[in-house]
Amino acid sequence: MKIQLAGNCVSLFNKSDNALDIHAPRKALAHNLFVRAKKVFPHAVVIEVDC
Repeated sequence: MKIQLAGNCVSLFNKSDNALDIHAPRKALAHNLFVRAKKVFPHAVVIEVDC
């Protein structure tokens, strides 16, 4: 499992490297989703991309 934050988009990747992209209207909302995803999937690889 991999979680990525890039701008307003949070991407959740599964073992097959398929992604579910969640686009938020604001960067703050995307960051909150990212924080929540890290809590739900504590063993996931976490990536933050500066945009």
